[in-house]
Amino acid sequence: MSENSVIIIGAGASGCMAAREMLKAGREVLVLEAKGKAGGRIQTSYHRSLILESGAEFVHGNLPVTMELLNEFKIGCFHSGGKMVHIEKGKVKRQPDFFEGWNQMLDEMSKLEVDMTFDHFLSTHFQDEKYAGLRNSAKRFAEGFDVADIREVSTKALYKEWREEDDDGQYRIDGGYQKLIDAMADDCRKRGGSFLFNQKVNHIGWKKNRVEVSTEEGMQFQGTKIIITVPIGVLRLKPEEGGIRFFPEIESIITLTKLIGYGSVIKFLVEFKEPLWERIGSGIGFFFVEELIPTWWTQAPRKDLLLTGWVGGPNAKKLENQSDASLKQCAMDVLKHAFSLEDSSLKKVIENIHVFNWGADPLIRGAYSFPGIHTGRARKELSKPVDGTLFLAGEGFFEGDMGGTVEAALINGRDVALDLLKTF
Repeated sequence: MSENSVIIIGAGASGCMAAREMLKAGREVLVLEAKGKAGGRIQTSYHRSLILESGAEFVHGNLPVTMELLNEFKIGCFHSGGKMVHIEKGKVKRQPDFFEGWNQMLDEMSKLEVDMTFDHFLSTHFQDEKYAGLRNSAKRFAEGFDVADIREVSTKALYKEWREEDDDGQYRIDGGYQKLIDAMADDCRKRGGSFLFNQKVNHIGWKKNRVEVSTEEGMQFQGTKIIITVPIGVLRLKPEEGGIRFFPEIESIITLTKLIGYGSVIKFLVEFKEPLWERIGSGIGFFFVEELIPTWWTQAPRKDLLLTGWVGGPNAKKLENQSDASLKQCAMDVLKHAFSLEDSSLKKVIENIHVFNWGADPLIRGAYSFPGIHTGRARKELSKPVDGTLFLAGEGFFEGDMGGTVEAALINGRDVALDLLKTF
């Protein structure tokens, strides 16, 4: 590679975005990806007429960078629809409003002067028995949506995120999220960029304006700069645990990334022969159950015979060492209780169950980041390039209000690339 060359580790949203910016500026770019295709935590597959999103699935509102890219590549999107209900034993369950007391809680969060974990906050400000429902709802939301451990997550950061929740709803991308990633990767190739897949980087030697990269597959590459976009869960690993070995060693990377929360998720994609959920009622988008897998959604407004189950945070962590067979049985048990069906009746209407256990994936080690008490400080330190040569990028390093999203990955990848260009 030439003196203008940049190596990018990881072909997820952040890596592809960084590559585009480099190529637009006329730099030579090589992207190394451990998996067999671009996407990272975006992985869409297609089975018969179904679109299976094993990773990122929704666009959470009118997010400017995502929408700009969709428009540029002429990829459509549509509102996900349907109503939210709680069900139990095959019936819609009446229960106190999920948001009862929510505004009061946000008001107390806004007054917080010294940050604390969300667990500490709830036990300090809402310890009375009358708040038991609110505590449970807030805990479930933090663990489910933010995949956060409430014993670690920052209350101030949660407040900043929750008060800014987009009222424009959620969108799905026509043909799945992979369409966007593939369009970005194709655009990079047209601009002269190169991608090599199935190349897991295990060693990075570096000095100012010089990097040498080795992979487990025995390949070696040289460049002048490097952007590392692997997930936080991988970056915080020691070399003997499957992480990257740096030479000279950069101890602060492991130390500081451990200050960034990183949650886990298991998704269950269940193919049906008929829309079982319509026995409960029409127009259902999301439903919630008091079970091990608490959150489920349909493909509304599409009529696809697909139901997605989601368990995040500490509960996903507890399950991640189970076999796929065991997790599939877990999904069967939850659906059996939710719809009040016998095993034999449920098996008759289920075609297949796909399990995507992100915490058990050795190339990902989790789902996405959440902010701990000291995450802000860690991100500020990690955003500083090492000797103007080694840069870190990805959703885990994004410091805005959309942490843990594809939008965050895109913005951070772009911004890090622009910072790198200033060093040439």
